[in-house]
Amino acid sequence: MDVYEQKFADYCKSKKLFFQPLYFEASTHSVADAAKAANCTEKDLVKNLCLLTRSGGLVVAILRGDSRLDKAKLEQLVGERLSFCSAEQVLEKTGYPAGGVPSLGLTGRIFIDALIVERDVVLCGGGSSKSLARVRADDIIDDCGAVVADLALAVTL
Repeated sequence: MDVYEQKFADYCKSKKLFFQPLYFEASTHSVADAAKAANCTEKDLVKNLCLLTRSGGLVVAILRGDSRLDKAKLEQLVGERLSFCSAEQVLEKTGYPAGGVPSLGLTGRIFIDALIVERDVVLCGGGSSKSLARVRADDIIDDCGAVVADLALAVTL
């Protein structure tokens, strides 16, 4: 267990939040890598997209692994234009490296896609790019004060 995985585990324990950590030899940095490592579908995963306001405020969009962010919708909710964080900014703003950011313990303005709340348990980043954690979708909303919204691009067939 590395320092970031331990930090996340300690946070969950201190808040008495349900979590089941999963550690892997292979990378879980991307959704495809995580689904392969965890032997699950991309719908079972959530990803945390970190963005910044013009003034440097953190905005996190939590989406299902198989969804793509509709940035215009998020910008409308926030009320200003947003830019995606660099890997360095992700670490600075969340305290976790890109590819391992957990969905619990986040600060800033947090938005969670409505598709996620349909599930009881989801897999999120576990603190590092080689870990995941099973967490309750309701805990993400309660712990982070996440706003439930329609964030995903519409899928056309």
